[in-house]
Amino acid sequence: MKISFLATTTGSRPDLFETLLASFNNLDVSSGWTMELLALDQAPQLHDKIFERNPAVDERRITRIQSNTRIPLSLARNRLLANISGEGYVVFCDDDASYPNDFLTSMRDEFACCGEWDIAVFRLLNTGETTPYGNRKYPSHSRPMRGHELINLAISLNLVMKLSCISNVGGFNEALGVGSSGLCGEETELVLKALDNGAKAVYVHAPYAYHPRQELVEMNELKLFNYSRGYRDMLLGFKGSLQLCLTVRLHLYMAVAKSAVAYVIRKNERRGRLIKLKGLLGLRFTRSRDD
Repeated sequence: MKISFLATTTGSRPDLFETLLASFNNLDVSSGWTMELLALDQAPQLHDKIFERNPAVDERRITRIQSNTRIPLSLARNRLLANISGEGYVVFCDDDASYPNDFLTSMRDEFACCGEWDIAVFRLLNTGETTPYGNRKYPSHSRPMRGHELINLAISLNLVMKLSCISNVGGFNEALGVGSSGLCGEETELVLKALDNGAKAVYVHAPYAYHPRQELVEMNELKLFNYSRGYRDMLLGFKGSLQLCLTVRLHLYMAVAKSAVAYVIRKNERRGRLIKLKGLLGLRFTRSRDD
């Protein structure tokens, strides 16, 4: 079994990127499994020393692809996917993510219990904590996932996908994702296309990864609005089977309702909740605090 970790970095978090490389090298090796990390490095001069300090160990492989210009996220990930040889599974990393030592051994045990699958969602926790990143509510045990559950829980950082499953739907939509006109939602669309193509999805409870906590009240307002608006536009623009399109629309309506309720009850996050709600409704962004 081959597992490929794909990371892109623009150089904004070199210390955390080094933590990612170190955590990859510290992963326990699972018998019969091979692992590699492919990094698209968009700040090569900044990272030269980091790669020198963190060479691949124990038959792992680290492949560094350099670019002196900024590349939109979906285009960068598609370039990394094109550099994977053979069949296997793909894990998508942020450059500030990290993994506990037993991540792959836990994944191996899930394979033993659940068999092979096309898409799996694992837990993403706040770094150094046991609380879920983004306050997501994961199932209490491993089991198959339905479409609406996958839309609710799956983000690129807690996904494992079979490479052939990604290739069969053409990879990431390069009009979506950070740095593109679509801004976000690229992983959700990828999962939706895979489901429509017959992919089977499961939730695996044992493996987990870390990502630094991000509070809504601390997020850049325009970034929060753009993410919400981009997510709405992606969902409304999705074209697939009737059943899945209905599921997607229902998910959007529920997201709007949840944001409206959160705006009322979470007073310390009210400004952020209002901005997110405006994005989901397709309303105009304003920096005024007199909304």
